[in-house]
Amino acid sequence: MSLAQAVSYALTAQPLAEDQDGLVSARELHVATLVAEGLTNRQIGQRLGISPHTVARHVTHARTKLGLRSRAQLAVWAGRHTP
Repeated sequence: MSLAQAVSYALTAQPLAEDQDGLVSARELHVATLVAEGLTNRQIGQRLGISPHTVARHVTHARTKLGLRSRAQLAVWAGRHTP
């Protein structure tokens, strides 16, 4: 575990998924998985009990960390990185 992962884990108690392009929090990975299922921000928010705006932030942060330009690219990435 890298220093950044250890600090993040200690502060948030959420493990990180590591990819060659960056680090994604467990929540961002979960949201990305739901994006891959074809859910809208509103549907994801309802499922997780958070606002659609918060979902959009998670999507944006995950895309930025991974160097992806679209929601579709995030969905493909999630499909490849989740069991």
